[in-house]
Amino acid sequence: MSTVIIDYESGNLHSAEKAFQRMAREAGAGAVAVTADPDAVRRADRVVLPGDGAFPACRKQLFDQRGLFEAIEEAVIAGGRPFMGICIGMQMLATEGSEYEPTPGFGWIGGTVERIVPEDPALKVPHMGWNDLVIDRAHPVLEGVETGHHAYFVHSYQFRAADPAHLVAHVDYGGAVTAVVGRDNLVGTQFHPEKSQRTGLRIIANFLAGRPDGPGPPEGLCIPTESVGKTGPPSERTRCRWSFAGTAPRELRAYRAIVGFARVPRKLPEPAW
Repeated sequence: MSTVIIDYESGNLHSAEKAFQRMAREAGAGAVAVTADPDAVRRADRVVLPGDGAFPACRKQLFDQRGLFEAIEEAVIAGGRPFMGICIGMQMLATEGSEYEPTPGFGWIGGTVERIVPEDPALKVPHMGWNDLVIDRAHPVLEGVETGHHAYFVHSYQFRAADPAHLVAHVDYGGAVTAVVGRDNLVGTQFHPEKSQRTGLRIIANFLAGRPDGPGPPEGLCIPTESVGKTGPPSERTRCRWSFAGTAPRELRAYRAIVGFARVPRKLPEPAW
C-alpha cells in the first residue's frame, strides 16, 4: 500500500509529509512519498492533493506539470483510489473558482468556490486560526471526530457544494463556512489536518485506513445514482454512489474492513464473522 502527496510547487509540503508518514507508520499503511511523477501517481493506492495560494495560480501550476493531472484523474476517477484534497486541493474539486477570475476546477464535486463574507463585519477575512467543527453527516474519515473538535484554518474563499449531501462538516464564522466535503472515494478538508494536532492526525489516520476499492463496488451492493447526463463528472456517469446517511459507526468499521472507506451502502449486510 502506498500514498502519494502531489508536489506541484504550491506551498511547503514538509508538514504534510511528516504528518502522513507518522500516521502511516503507526497504522502500518505503507509508504508515503511526495512526488510530481505521473507514473508514481498512477501506481499509488491513495492520492493526496495539498495546495496553498490563489485558486487560479494553483490550478495553473498543477496543469503545467505535464501529464500530472491526467495521472491523478486516471488513479482517482478511473481507478477509484481514495483521494484527499487539502485547502486549495479541496477547492479544486469544485466546478469553478471565483478568486480573481472565473477558473474551472476539476468538477468532481459540483459547486463553486466563493469569497467568505461574514455576517458580522467585525470578523476579518482571511478566516485564520482555530475553529470548532460542526459535523453535518457521518463519514468514515471523521470517525472519532466530533462536533466541537478544533481544526486550523487559513483561507479567504470557501467551497459551496451544489448538493447538500456532499457537505460533511462546517464551522461558524459569521455564518456557515464549509470545512469538509465528500462523495464516493473523494474527500476534501478546507483546514490543514497536518496543522490541526490531534483532530488532524485522527483524520489522516482514518484516510490511510481506507483501501482502494477499484472501479466498482461488489455486485448487488450498488445504489444507482440518478442520471446526470453527459455533462457530469466521469465518476457520476460510470459509477455508483454510496450514502453514509444513517449508518452506525460499528457498521462503518465492519464494512470498511472489507471494501474500504470510499463506499458504504445505505443498508449493510451482516458481517460474516
